[in-house]
Amino acid sequence: MYLLAACLFALVSCGPTLKEAMDSWLNHSESDLVSSWGAPNKVLDTRDGKRILTWESRWGDYGKNICKKTFTVDEKGIVRQWSYNNCPL
Repeated sequence: MYLLAACLFALVSCGPTLKEAMDSWLNHSESDLVSSWGAPNKVLDTRDGKRILTWESRWGDYGKNICKKTFTVDEKGIVRQWSYNNCPL
C-alpha cells in the first residue's frame, strides 16, 4: 500500500510545472496554441499589431478563485510572452 502511494506521488510530482507548460508555447504559432487550448475567454488586439489571449478557469472551494493564463502573440502570429495570475501551482 505504501509502495503504491509512493509510486503515485512520484508520478504526479514529475509532471511539468505550470511555468514549464507555459514556456513550452514560446515561439509556437497562435493557431497551434488555440488548436490545443480551445478558444480563449478574452482576446485583445493592440495598436502595435500584437494580440493578447487569455484563458480563465475557476478553482478552489465553489470555484471562487479565477486562474488567468495569458499569452502575447506578435504581429506574425508567434507566441512571445506569457503570464499567469491566481493559478494553483
